[in-house]
Amino acid sequence: MDITAQFEPTVAEIRAALVQNSRRTRAVWWAYAAIGIVGGAILLVTGLGIGGGQSSAGLAAVGVLLLLVGAVFLALVRAFPATTDRIANALCAPIAVHLTADRYSWTMRERNGDHVWELTRVVTSRDAWTLAFTSNKVNLVIPKRVLNAEDTAAFETFLNGRDRKLVKVV
Repeated sequence: MDITAQFEPTVAEIRAALVQNSRRTRAVWWAYAAIGIVGGAILLVTGLGIGGGQSSAGLAAVGVLLLLVGAVFLALVRAFPATTDRIANALCAPIAVHLTADRYSWTMRERNGDHVWELTRVVTSRDAWTLAFTSNKVNLVIPKRVLNAEDTAAFETFLNGRDRKLVKVV
C-alpha cells in the first residue's frame, strides 16, 4: 500500500467523525455521572440519618466521594463539545498525507508527523477514518471523500488485516 492524498477537511467533517467515534464513551461517562450523583446522594442522606435512620460517618463519607466522582464525570461530558471544537479547529487545515504498510506521515502548515501503525488506533466511521496515537491523541481525520475507489479499497484491505484491537468500526 502506498497512498498519497492532499485535502482540507472541514470543521463539520472532523466534528462529525469525533462525535461518532466517542458515542459509547460519552454514554459510559453519563452512566458513571448518574450512578455517582444518585448513589452518592442516597448514601449521603442515609449516612447522615436524614429521615429517622441511624447516622454513619463512613456511609456519609462514601456518599460525598461518590458525589464528587459523579460531578467529575458530569464535567467531562459537559466539556466534550468544547474539546471536540478545539480538536476540529486544530485539524482543519490543508493536509498532505502519505500512507504505507509500515507507517503514515502527514504535513500541515503548523505541524508535521510520522508514526508507525503498531502504535496507532484507527476508527472507521461512515464518512471518515480517524487516526489516533495509542494515547488517544487524534492525529488525523481523513474524510473518505479524499481517496479514490482504488485507494479506499487498498486502505480498507490494509485495515482489515490489522490487529482488531487497533481498528474500530462505528
